[in-house]
Formats: sequence, C-alpha cells, structure tokens
Amino acid sequence: MIAALQTLQRWLADDRREVLVVLTCGAVGLGGEGVRDLAGAAVWGLVRSAQAEYPGRVVLLDSDGSVAADAVVGAGEPQLVVRSGVVYGARLAVVNSGLTLPDRLWRLGVGGGGTFEEVAARPCPRVDLAARQVRVAVGAVGVNFRDVLVALGMYPGGGELGAEGAGVVVEVGPGSRGCPSVTR
Repeated sequence: MIAALQTLQRWLADDRREVLVVLTCGAVGLGGEGVRDLAGAAVWGLVRSAQAEYPGRVVLLDSDGSVAADAVVGAGEPQLVVRSGVVYGARLAVVNSGLTLPDRLWRLGVGGGGTFEEVAARPCPRVDLAARQVRVAVGAVGVNFRDVLVALGMYPGGGELGAEGAGVVVEVGPGSRGCPSVTR
C-alpha cells in the first residue's frame, strides 16, 4: 500500500500527459465474485480517491489476463474489470430499496436492535402544535454521523433520526411570531 501511494504521488506530481494504469488481479469482484486480493482492494480505494482529484490521469484495471491491458486502457473509462475476455465498466443502476412508504404521514425510525436493517418508515401521527413550534413539509433531509450512531443504537441517550432537513413551513403554533406561514 505504501509503495502504491508513493508511486501515485510521484506520478501525479509530474505534469506528464500519459495515463498511469494500476493493474490488479482479484481486487474487485463482479456479481457474486469474491475479492481475492484485499491489499489490491485497498489500492483501488486509494486510487479512486485520487481519480476524483485528478480525473483522466489514472486508470484502474482489474484483469484476469484474458485481454491485453493496452487494448482496453484507451476506452476512456476510469475503472475497468476484465473477466474471460469481456471488459466491464462501472455503471450506476436503479435498485429497488425495498422501502414501502405509507400513504399517511410518516418518518424514518429505528428499531431497538441497533442495525441499519431496522430503519423503516414509521407512522407519524399529526399532533397539535404548541407555542413556538412549526410544522415543516420536508423536501430534503441529510444523513450525518449522528444519524448513523442513532441507527446503530450507539448515540448517547438514544435519539431520533433526522437532525437535518430542508422544507417549507406550512403551519405555525399559537402565539408564534416572526415566522410567517409558508416560509421556505
């Protein structure tokens, strides 16, 4: 890993136009394939970070040797996997999350077992607002480290998910001032 880091640093410090090819075998898996080269997998993580900062300067290639590296490197792909003569590039795909949202008001909640599998859409009954409270129609939420700790049951004193969000104020509690209804 240290040798890979040093080589990468030297390469990126130079303004050369050539592309560095980092060749591994078994550092990534396709489909049900297992990873056989754990050190190589760590190198892939390191190089992927460098690729974000230096696009086009480094290509990752995990190959079984069935296709010559120079035959695939010019494809313009930053990460390639070769298996049995077939070249694969990284692609995003739509995945069904398996999360079914209720038709009524809901919020994300956690179970008591401290696993991500227990995060689920839970009913969130509408309650009357007290003074100095607002109701927000949430349009976006952020997931931060605190939420991860809450989901894993590791946050001191427990807690609820959703410390960050953005939306529209749709209702204000009685006696509230300075926050008109329908405020973004």
